[in-house]
Amino acid sequence: MTTTAWRRLLLALCAFGLLQSGFETWTELSRMAFIPGFAAGGYAGYGSADERPTKTPFIDRLTIAPGSEAYREGLRTGDLLDLRALSPSERYRWRAQWWWIGERADLTILRGNGTLHLPLQAKHYPATTDMWISLAGGYWMLLFAGLISWLRPERRETRVLALLLILLEIGQNFQPQNWITPWPALDAALAALSGIPYYAGIALLATYAMLFALPASPLRKLLAGASYVSAAIAALYGLVACAGTWTARAELTMPFTGYGPITHFLTIGVPALFPLLCLVASIASTRGVERTRISWPGIPLALIYCCNVAAVPPINLSNDTARELVSAWNVSAFLAPLGLTYALLNHRLLDIGFAINRAAVFTTVSLIVVGIFVLVEWALAQWFSAASHATNLAISAALALTLGLSVRTIHSRVDRVLDTLFFRKRHEDEQAIRTLAREVAYVTDAGVLLARVKAVLEDHADATGVEILLDDGAGLYGDVGENDPAIVRLRATHTILDLHGVETTIRGEFAYPMVARGRLVGVLVLGLKRSGETYAPDESDAIAQLAHDAAVALDVLITKKPASGDGMLEEILLSTRAMYSAIQNLPAAIAEANRAAVGETSPRPPQQIS
Repeated sequence: MTTTAWRRLLLALCAFGLLQSGFETWTELSRMAFIPGFAAGGYAGYGSADERPTKTPFIDRLTIAPGSEAYREGLRTGDLLDLRALSPSERYRWRAQWWWIGERADLTILRGNGTLHLPLQAKHYPATTDMWISLAGGYWMLLFAGLISWLRPERRETRVLALLLILLEIGQNFQPQNWITPWPALDAALAALSGIPYYAGIALLATYAMLFALPASPLRKLLAGASYVSAAIAALYGLVACAGTWTARAELTMPFTGYGPITHFLTIGVPALFPLLCLVASIASTRGVERTRISWPGIPLALIYCCNVAAVPPINLSNDTARELVSAWNVSAFLAPLGLTYALLNHRLLDIGFAINRAAVFTTVSLIVVGIFVLVEWALAQWFSAASHATNLAISAALALTLGLSVRTIHSRVDRVLDTLFFRKRHEDEQAIRTLAREVAYVTDAGVLLARVKAVLEDHADATGVEILLDDGAGLYGDVGENDPAIVRLRATHTILDLHGVETTIRGEFAYPMVARGRLVGVLVLGLKRSGETYAPDESDAIAQLAHDAAVALDVLITKKPASGDGMLEEILLSTRAMYSAIQNLPAAIAEANRAAVGETSPRPPQQIS
């Protein structure tokens, strides 16, 4: 996919997630309900009954606290709840534990040798503070993903991180505790499918971790593979278990009943555990700035994954610890985007200067245009207060037209002023790189040329390392073989290469092809910036131009031994040079020949007779 296609896809998914969150907010406010005494997820103050599965599928044993709402409704400890007698929609709602306000559950209770039919009605559930914190964190996460998708869609690690955040939120939004409509069949279908985006987002943390410290070790590859397999199994289990609940078919929910802590740890905790271990292994394999780049986004995300691993088993025990862990889980959903935003701004993981510049430009232009319009409109109203309505209307129209035609000029001037004010250093660095690109053609010593290129890029591109790998004519670029995947791609495409996306022995951030006469004569490798920022597009373009011009200059200065396939070309070049030399010496040769001819044909001097 192209960069534009990635940007559109990610932004479209962000918009979809925001619509989801908007609907979720409305239902949280007015439509989400619960059965009194059986609140979902162990939320504080609402749940009192404890359900445990029996050996018979869909028959649960109840433990009822005396004086609770369930007790007042007539339920007692030891009662057996027969979920098989419920309709599919009621059975799904009961398992999901969340209801549309006003829905009824006609329970069939087995007590001793008798049967009791007990109708219960769902009541509105007032959302707790930690639930609103989690919801705010969801909005924040989607907006953060949209921001980085807009700013840096060309970077693979940005795309993976954005997709991870979006899929986590979309999958979470479709889960029963968040998504509720008047149609239980629709809710059941979406809940069954919600595991696909959710666990895909969970597994993408392993994908993100594998983008660093390449080539990856066998341990990291094993952890990444385990992440993908466990995520796929968990998503499949959620779909099958939901189908089994709807149809009351025990074989679809066995050997897990959906209640036990072991079940939930295997289907929710384990898929989060492997990506977390892969992240830790990747952080341990990195050094310097690269470790900063993976650690700061990884640590906030690890909060969510740790809560998945630690909080899921106790949640289903319905005790006080479960309620505390549910609150911690919700708060982690807010802390994760908070930490990501801090890393973005304070540690400059992405270059957001362009966005700030654009916002400042448009804000300033708007203030200038609106200010001029208001000021001139007020002045004209004072001067032409006695004029007719038609005259004032014509003057206002002329003023609006004049300002409209001037917006382009105002925008260009404001853009130039703010660009100089905020990005002067960047423009000076870019100009220094482009100046050297023009000068390399006049350098007569290859060693001096290489030294200047390295010095300028270290000083003005802020690169932690600059390496130039030259073709030695014997199949090596520096100490890298010509069949290295990165070298092959550079020879094939002649385009800038992000080394994080290639299994290569070249260590660095970006590789710039040095091409002369259609041949890759070298590779310019740049390491990370000292500031941790990425290379800006205009800066990268200047570096690419320098790499090209330096390659052309080096091709002229350095005499290389021809490869076996270039022998004929070398002979042609030598013949051409000999011919050119002969043509240059032709006038002198003709003159010499003429002088010799004149000397041989001149009359001999007369001999003297003695």
